[in-house]
Amino acid sequence: MSTLHLIRESALNHNFDHYQSLVSVDDDVIFMDDGCYNVNTLWLVTLSTKRIFVVAEHMQARGLTVPEGVTEMTAKQLPEQLFKHTNNITWT
Repeated sequence: MSTLHLIRESALNHNFDHYQSLVSVDDDVIFMDDGCYNVNTLWLVTLSTKRIFVVAEHMQARGLTVPEGVTEMTAKQLPEQLFKHTNNITWT
């Protein structure tokens, strides 16, 4: 049973150490809002999963580029992702 982790805040402003231990290899992570800033930090490589997504419109609004290994998705695709998972956790 996989979990979807919605990361809406920057790890630079919050301590996400507790949440990191909740991410398993089968989970998906979506960076959105200010969480998009996390894609350019070393913190990203500490996650267990490699299924990492960003909301394209949120990246563009912050002038960020999508790094290798991260999949871009649109805001319209977000509801589909929510219904694919049994559990959702929002990191704030």
